[in-house]
Amino acid sequence: MNGIMNGEMMQGTMMQGMGWMILCLLFALLLFAVIVLILMAILKYLRKPD
Repeated sequence: MNGIMNGEMMQGTMMQGMGWMILCLLFALLLFAVIVLILMAILKYLRKPD
């Protein structure tokens, strides 16, 4: 009985951890995309002759 309860608890925390990991990955990807866009804009601006 106690073992089953413990297993369920572990599974719950695992699922929660996965969710946090996915959220962190998505946030990192978003940040990366924003940085790339900004760099591209800066490069385009610098490359543009006055």
